[in-house]
Amino acid sequence: MRPNLKYFKRYLIITIAFSLIVYVSGTLRIGYSILEYLFYGNGAYGDFINPIYAYKSMYSPKILIDNPSYSEVFSPPVNVMSSLFEIFISRTLDAQIFLLFFWVITLYLINKLVGDWQITLMLGFTFPVLFTFGRGNQDYIIGVLTALLIFNWNSKKLFLISPIILGLIVSIKINYIYFLLPYIFKRKFTLTILTLIYFSVLFITPIYFKDENGTLFEQISVFVNILQNYNSGYAIYGGGSLHNSSFFGLETIFLQNYLEVFYGGTEIENFRSILEDLLSLHYFFIFLFLSFITMYIAVFIPNLIKSVNFSELFLFCNLIFILVSPVSAHYRMMNTVIIVSGLIYLKSKLIEDRIFLAILCTLLAPKTFLFWQNSIDGSYSTLDSIINPILILTLIFRIMYFWKSRVGTKEVVLNRNF
Repeated sequence: MRPNLKYFKRYLIITIAFSLIVYVSGTLRIGYSILEYLFYGNGAYGDFINPIYAYKSMYSPKILIDNPSYSEVFSPPVNVMSSLFEIFISRTLDAQIFLLFFWVITLYLINKLVGDWQITLMLGFTFPVLFTFGRGNQDYIIGVLTALLIFNWNSKKLFLISPIILGLIVSIKINYIYFLLPYIFKRKFTLTILTLIYFSVLFITPIYFKDENGTLFEQISVFVNILQNYNSGYAIYGGGSLHNSSFFGLETIFLQNYLEVFYGGTEIENFRSILEDLLSLHYFFIFLFLSFITMYIAVFIPNLIKSVNFSELFLFCNLIFILVSPVSAHYRMMNTVIIVSGLIYLKSKLIEDRIFLAILCTLLAPKTFLFWQNSIDGSYSTLDSIINPILILTLIFRIMYFWKSRVGTKEVVLNRNF
């Protein structure tokens, strides 16, 4: 039975109305000018255009020799796509047209999932979706592939198509390996193995045929080092507190304010040294957090996890991933929008939970009307980086409460095939 979308639609209307106010006020310099940053400022289409200029020398050991802290990381499939984009994208207008085309495809797929054009348009104009296309980040491709995964969940060709899609997703952005968790929970082990095989082929083949940059193992080693530079350096050197929805962005902001209030600030190098220690502490607390989540599921809902709605499980893993990563820019929530659409497609009752909807729609709204410059490292932060991690954590616990409340109900049996 199709879920009742009455409250979802109402909350989305409020979200879009609030978003418009924030966008207009930012344009009038009342708050952070997010539209300027995304569509005609320094951040416009950067994640789309930069790989086009960098793909030729990517993974060459010379990169790290010239700049040991180099952190512009793009996967082999992205490099292949960038080599194709170079042929027909020579100016910003070309990039805008291409991304607009993909945005329309995204709207089409969302509509196929939700079956309501009003909800589709509102979801298409939510802040994470606009942020993804404004930056031109590869998550716009992953969003399309995520929709195809949800369509294919009940298909008889699940083991034929899904491993290819999953393999492509993970090869585009390796940190999306967590996409395998819902399938592992559902005991789709054959699909998991096939995915890893496709991933290996899609990831290694472009490197293997680009031997002018070094041997296969040399290039993989360079990729791993650049990825480490990105995860640590970008989080520590200014990116960690701007447009970041992870807990580490929140921790960074509080650390800066703590040092400023109680110690009158500190030297920039000393601050970054403290941040490195904080990042290590962050990983320790994340380990404790994930251990708590695992124990909660094992104690309270051990059998339900096998029969819970696939889209709910997918959303649960997505939110945890955003929360625990050192840097989770708002484009990471592009998949949250797609998976929420999947809740409707797979007939999840979670989409009818009004508390869940209120928190979700607050998360999808921009909160850039309040911003400030941090006094120690000069980086900027917006209210998003404080509010979003708390909202995501609340959503995670709300989903767990929703699952626990269904233990022993008929709905568990009804959802077993999903």
